[in-house]
Amino acid sequence: LGAATLFTAAGIPMFYMGAEFGMDTERTIDYNTLRWNYLDSPAQLGILEFYKRLIWLRNNFPALRSNNVDVVAKSNTTKTIVYHRVQDGSPSVVVALNFNTTNQTLDLQFPGSGTWYEFVDDDTLTIESNWYAGYVLPASSAKIFTTDHLWLGVADEPVRTKTFMLHPAFPNPFNPSTKINWTLPNQADVKIGIYDLRGREVWTEHLSAVPSGDYGTIWRGVTNDGKQAATGVYILKFDAGTFSAAQKLILMK
Repeated sequence: LGAATLFTAAGIPMFYMGAEFGMDTERTIDYNTLRWNYLDSPAQLGILEFYKRLIWLRNNFPALRSNNVDVVAKSNTTKTIVYHRVQDGSPSVVVALNFNTTNQTLDLQFPGSGTWYEFVDDDTLTIESNWYAGYVLPASSAKIFTTDHLWLGVADEPVRTKTFMLHPAFPNPFNPSTKINWTLPNQADVKIGIYDLRGREVWTEHLSAVPSGDYGTIWRGVTNDGKQAATGVYILKFDAGTFSAAQKLILMK
C-alpha cells in the first residue's frame, strides 16, 4: 500500500534505503548497513519484485510523472482516497487506496467509460458510464486502474540488471562469517579474493560462466587451507569480466 501510494502520487518517489525489500531497522542518520540477508526471505523478495513492477509502471505511464492529480473522493471515516492521473496523449490512471484495516465498498469514479485494467492483480473492469458502483476495496490495499494494458507479458519476463555491482558485505564487522553479494548484467567469470593488508591471499573462490542476475557467497573467516583467519582488517577484491571492485572487511573475535 505504501509503495503504491509513493509511486502513483505526484513528485519524485523517495524512500529509505532497504524499504524496497522490507528492511525494518531503525531510521537513523548514523551508519546502518543494508540487510541483504532479508532477500533470502520469500516475503521480502516479493516486496522487491512489487517495487520493480511499480518502477516499470511509472516509467511507462507518463501521467504518473506529471503534476496532474485530481482527487475525486476521500473520506476520513473510511480512510479511503481515490485520485486520477491524466495527461493528454498518454494512458489515464485511476488510483484507489484503502488505509483502513477492514474492506471498504466504494462507488469508483473514472475519467471515462470502457475497459479499465487493474495493475496490482491484473484484473479488468468494464463500465458503461464514468462510475463503477459497489467496488470492494480490500483492507490496507491499493488498486491501480489504467486505460491501456501495457504490461501484458511483462511480469513473465526476467528483470535484467544493467550494471555490475558489488554490494556491501553484511555483517561487517563480522564474526564468524559475512555474506558477499553481487549483481551481474551478463554472463561472466567471477573471482572473489580476500587479502590481508600486506597483499597476501587469504581465501579465494572462482566461479566460471556465471549467468546474469543477483548472487551471494559466504566467507566464513577461514583461509584457503581451512585455518581460522586472524582478527583484523582484510580487503575483499571482486573481479567479474572487466569489472573490478574492492571493500574493507573487519573480522572480530
